[in-house]
Amino acid sequence: MKGLYTMKVNTKPRKKSKLVLRVLLYFFIVVVVLSAAFIIDSLRYMDNIKIMKAENWGWPDSNIEPTYKNLQYGNYNGGDLLLDIYIPDQVTIQEEPYPLVIVTHGGGWQMGGKEVFEPGVYYLLKHGYAIASIDYTYSTVAKWPVQGEQVKGAVRWLRANAGAYNLDPDRFASFGGSAGGQLSSFLGTTNGLEQYDSDAYGNMDYSSDVQAAVAWYAPNDFFLDYEFSFLNLLFLDGNKSNPNSGFGVLLGGSVNKNTELAEDASCECQYKVYQKR
Repeated sequence: MKGLYTMKVNTKPRKKSKLVLRVLLYFFIVVVVLSAAFIIDSLRYMDNIKIMKAENWGWPDSNIEPTYKNLQYGNYNGGDLLLDIYIPDQVTIQEEPYPLVIVTHGGGWQMGGKEVFEPGVYYLLKHGYAIASIDYTYSTVAKWPVQGEQVKGAVRWLRANAGAYNLDPDRFASFGGSAGGQLSSFLGTTNGLEQYDSDAYGNMDYSSDVQAAVAWYAPNDFFLDYEFSFLNLLFLDGNKSNPNSGFGVLLGGSVNKNTELAEDASCECQYKVYQKR
């Protein structure tokens, strides 16, 4: 029939809009799941804090100021390495030197500071222990083993200056959680290993040994596959092939491509060496 014609309908825009909606839906689901994981982890963390406070684990209701603040124990690339010392409150000055607990803070080696304490550390002050909380260079600035060398330098500085702060150089213990726990473990498992004592941080005539080492939830084995948590998601841990994980940033590349350095930083491996000595 003359005059009749057919018209093609372009269906591509409709298909494209469906694709966009699908992508947005998937994105929304991912955001909801991640938000839920964050909320659950946060609630669990807050519940743990309530339990710790209720059981008097030593988390104070208000901040406790250090007795000696921002003492310089070393230098890295022009930046000061600092520590704080807390002396127990005593009505009379104690004649005998205080045993010392050296605190290394957590934060995935990328954040945190000497002002951040694990619960329970303040409680030690009530029992006559002095506390030294130290800073170290973030892994985003310096790679392993710089952090390990620095904390050992801090121990040497504290031992060299023990007399000035009434500390007992023969009773040094280390304590830390998470990344700080790895550093605390590192101090304990490298006693007597001079290869980690760098003269860049001075006081080489003094020992960097500790008489005890305590670690909370420390990543002491870089080769493990860790269970999922929001912190693992934040630092991308548990993936040995990812150079952007907390381990990868510390090592300057993935665990799989830096196995020798990863073994060096893994205190599980260091402990085996320590047992053989």
